[in-house]
Amino acid sequence: MNSAIEKLFLAADKNLNCNTAYPIFKEEFKIYESDIDVMEGVTQLSYYIHIPFCKQLCKFCEYTRFLAGDKAQEIRYINLLGDQIRKFVSEHKIEKIYGLDIGGGTPSALDDDDFEDVLKLAHFC
Repeated sequence: MNSAIEKLFLAADKNLNCNTAYPIFKEEFKIYESDIDVMEGVTQLSYYIHIPFCKQLCKFCEYTRFLAGDKAQEIRYINLLGDQIRKFVSEHKIEKIYGLDIGGGTPSALDDDDFEDVLKLAHFC
């Protein structure tokens, strides 16, 4: 059975709590679909890593977040994040990273080893 983290990666487009951007659902992007590769020729970029773990869940927050403290869930998230980053890097010819932002819930809710693993993911780009 899929863990909560796997379900997030598989079904975020159906969960209003997982997205703060418009349009909310992937289906709403269909009118913009094209065979054009928008990354073609892009060799430099900045990127953002979302860490959805918080020491407490604030009611006003609309970001994807989970209560910190489930070590297995946190490791699974980092592993899935790494899979996505490696897939992106293998499909694109990024030569230079101009910026890296880490945010989301409370990234410092991760223990030092897990946060270090997140930083190591930047090595792939």
